[in-house]
Amino acid sequence: MLTELDKILEEGWNLPLAKGKIIMDVLEARRALREIRVSLPEEVKQAKAIAKDRSDIIRRASKDAKLIIKSAEERAEKIIEHDELVVRARDKARKMEEKAKEDAQILRIAAQKYAYDIFKKTDELLSSNLRNFRRDTKDLKL
Repeated sequence: MLTELDKILEEGWNLPLAKGKIIMDVLEARRALREIRVSLPEEVKQAKAIAKDRSDIIRRASKDAKLIIKSAEERAEKIIEHDELVVRARDKARKMEEKAKEDAQILRIAAQKYAYDIFKKTDELLSSNLRNFRRDTKDLKL
């Protein structure tokens, strides 16, 4: 739509000695601006959906980590009768717990980075669109 708005401005007639002012199809320009305004809320919805996905990933990772820890504890209790097995089970449970925490941390960091990247791209897109909109509409003042 911004390209179409640029085209409308390019197709406008330059006024001699008017310092860049043009005569253009105002109805077409307003239609293009309306469509741009309609599309911006969709970008915001996408950013919110990404943030929700990030929260879901973190919640699932935490739940998985708790299930792994619980499973390790249950296994350790079953083999507590044998000293050697107890030592091995505790070590394994500790390693599983550490692994689960590391995995959860990695997932959390990845989800945060992903959400940050999407928010940054959305911010850049919205900022760019707003700059272009302001630049393109600057000369439209009646």
